[in-house]
Amino acid sequence: MRTRLAVTALSALLLTSACGGSDAPSAQPTSTAPSAAPSTASTGEAPATSGERTTIFGSVGSKDNPESFEINLTDADGKAITELPAGDYEVKVTDKATIHNFHLTGPGVDEKTGVQGTDDATFDITLEKGKYDYECDPHVSSMNGSFTVT
Repeated sequence: MRTRLAVTALSALLLTSACGGSDAPSAQPTSTAPSAAPSTASTGEAPATSGERTTIFGSVGSKDNPESFEINLTDADGKAITELPAGDYEVKVTDKATIHNFHLTGPGVDEKTGVQGTDDATFDITLEKGKYDYECDPHVSSMNGSFTVT
């Protein structure tokens, strides 16, 4: 993808140069790759990026106890996400529990892992402005969270 962008930018630059004259508007190469989206996690650092998508991380259970009643959505530093800018994201979910799942819903998004068995999953999603919820379907009253997309 980067090679294609570089070739496109170089072609645009050469085309502009070939037209000559100072009256021709300068061609500015454009990139279709969005910049890393800032996180409002307590560190204020941007989440990890993967190609053209920003990566965020969902988890169910804990490392020491996969069946524990914990559900999280974090940035690359492990900080809880409460707000994100609209854009394209990759959600990497670690679900080691056999009694829980990870279910993400909101405007245009409805992605989940299975309850029975363990399941690591990756979802490519586009977040639009609004409120998003993540939960364990069998235990929604005690295992849930939300964030806002601006």
